[in-house]
Amino acid sequence: MRGLKHSVPFVAALTVAVFPSRSMAQSASSAPSLEEVVVTAQKVKQREIDVPVAVTAIRASALINQDLVQVTDYYSRIPGLQIGGLPSNANGIAALSIRGITSGTAGNPTVAVLIDDVPFGATTSAGQPPFPDLDPAILQQVEVLRGPQGTLYGASSLGGLINLVTKQPNLEKYSADVQLGESSVSGGNSGWSGRGSANIPLIDHRVALLVSGVYRNDPAWIDNKFNDTRNVNQVITRGGNAKLLISPTDDLSITLSALAQHQTSVNGIVGIMVCPQCVTDKASPVDYTPLYGRNTVNLSPSPGFNTFELYSARVNYNLGWADLTSLSAWNHTQWLNVQDVTFVFGFLPPLYNLPNGRVTINNVNESSRFTQEIRLHHSGKHFDWLAGFYFNHEQEQIVQALDLFTASGSPAGVPYDGAGPFYYSERALFGDVTWHITPKFDLQVGGRYSSLDESYYSTTTITGNASLVFGPTTVTPKASTSAHPVTWLVTPSYHINKDLMAYFRAASGYRPGGPNTGVPGVPTSYAPDKVYSYELGLKGAPRSSDFSFDAALFDIEWKNIQLLDTDPISQFTYFTNGSAARSQGLELTGSWRPWRGFVINPTFTYTNARLTQSFPPPSPTVTPLDGVSGSELPYTAKYSGDLNFQQNFPLTASLSGYVGADYSYVGQRMSGFRTNSPSAPGPRFSIPGYGLFELNAGLFWNDWRLNLYGRNLGNVQGVVSATNRGGTAQPVANFVQPRTIGVDIEYNFDRP
Repeated sequence: MRGLKHSVPFVAALTVAVFPSRSMAQSASSAPSLEEVVVTAQKVKQREIDVPVAVTAIRASALINQDLVQVTDYYSRIPGLQIGGLPSNANGIAALSIRGITSGTAGNPTVAVLIDDVPFGATTSAGQPPFPDLDPAILQQVEVLRGPQGTLYGASSLGGLINLVTKQPNLEKYSADVQLGESSVSGGNSGWSGRGSANIPLIDHRVALLVSGVYRNDPAWIDNKFNDTRNVNQVITRGGNAKLLISPTDDLSITLSALAQHQTSVNGIVGIMVCPQCVTDKASPVDYTPLYGRNTVNLSPSPGFNTFELYSARVNYNLGWADLTSLSAWNHTQWLNVQDVTFVFGFLPPLYNLPNGRVTINNVNESSRFTQEIRLHHSGKHFDWLAGFYFNHEQEQIVQALDLFTASGSPAGVPYDGAGPFYYSERALFGDVTWHITPKFDLQVGGRYSSLDESYYSTTTITGNASLVFGPTTVTPKASTSAHPVTWLVTPSYHINKDLMAYFRAASGYRPGGPNTGVPGVPTSYAPDKVYSYELGLKGAPRSSDFSFDAALFDIEWKNIQLLDTDPISQFTYFTNGSAARSQGLELTGSWRPWRGFVINPTFTYTNARLTQSFPPPSPTVTPLDGVSGSELPYTAKYSGDLNFQQNFPLTASLSGYVGADYSYVGQRMSGFRTNSPSAPGPRFSIPGYGLFELNAGLFWNDWRLNLYGRNLGNVQGVVSATNRGGTAQPVANFVQPRTIGVDIEYNFDRP
């Protein structure tokens, strides 16, 4: 049940493409010129330096070099990308934010996630799955667009979007790649991985098949005091992708794709409980002293899994006067997360006379989504234009239950059981026109009109004395909402030279509202919220191919913010609207090759995201969050950055090597807003900044590669996210992975 689950001034902002989109595993003997980066940010293939929006592209080879397999592993290297919310869902889509656009809880997402241009997961918080951490064996690159993308990509891209681009078939040459790796984490155990891919041209220049797959058993390092078990956060990943490319003529191509990934966890971890003094005094200042020792929890066993599959058919046809693209896709996700939530619902065992009893929550979420997009793109001497139609239908099924256990672990009943389907559909017309006013000056104008429909109903079964808190068993009637949002963009750009461009971008974005059923005493629906963004950018290579950069100044005005409030008595959550905020910043990303074989990539981000209007005061039916004008938005570091370098060097005619290093820094952030109620005494608190130092080195010998890496070499206990549920519960924190040392060996076959 939703209630328990979601239980124009400019300031400078510098941002540099973290893992420059150049392969970090290139041959040491290659020339030091910067590689041209191609992205699909505007639904057509373009050089990154020609796209009038801030973009970061990360090659899969860079992720493999240091075994960065989750977004929580590499988010700190992407300008403007932040993670917050519940530590138990630290890798959830709703926990991600870009440029500070977040209210700090697991509400509706503000970052859209796509796989090969196909929207993934759910548009709203209902049934929202974890982030699809595709293994690098399947990926070609990760593209991150910063700033609202509502015109081309629709809802829930207020802050930006992440597009996971998978490997593409090649019609002309055979290739294969096999990799084996092992890693060990400080204070934990070892893990291993096996990856592979193969590209097979079946009919020369006409048909090709690409298959890729992975099996990973990641190392674990968290111990459980409850059953005296070590290394309980073990995660096993299995996944694969198959693509068939058919090109019967030079003007027509058809790509059929099937993608699946499955993850199982031995013990789903809520987070490390911290702040011993908060056990007896919730109002105490929060510190990060672990309650049971470093990397130790005291929780009932809670296995879980998440799985998804995506099937798509893409047709590209050159009509002569325009390119026609049809993209049909269906994706299905399902995840089970069992968590010990005694620290939240500790009031339940006494109601059933269970001294030292435990409470777990079983979340079973399932989401099915069908999308169809048809678009035309024309590129001409004076005008480029794109026009399209988009259809989206989603069905989410949410089942949640609270289970009681005795102190010895025996089942003792199900006091709460809730279930409810959620339906969301969207039909949209979108397009943009770029007018080449002069050979150097362009003007882009675009818009999108959408028609949205949502509906939701639920059944809640309450057993025994839990009715004193949750109320009686209820069947909530179906509630529906509809909306017709319009988004737009205006972007003039000036090409100083072929490889250097300045632009100004004004754009809007929105999140849909929806029904608010199942929570007694609160409004039956909540409204959309919107952003208006203004961005000034300069990107490209000024004089030579040895240096490139991307600089952006931005100002985002956020109106009618959606807020996820928590009832401090029942711990139910619900949506309201209120207040406004502004995020201003400066981002700078760069890549420089001062001498042969050496590349350095700095990034710097400054973000000042604050409320410009206080949250609404309490009312007889609503207990809102407590936010005062000028307060910092949650989980947004004012300063962050990354410094990455690699030196390639030849050793013999057939042997070469490389060595690289990375230092990433995430600054101090504030936790989520507290609930404005005497029953929520816990304070809003500061999350300290942290820095991570990492090294990697390797050798190339003909078709072989040996790679060594070390992550978090300082073994720092950096805090990725932390929460006390709006001041209502014991603080818990999600820490970075301890020092990890690994090695992998790879064989790459590439022949015409």
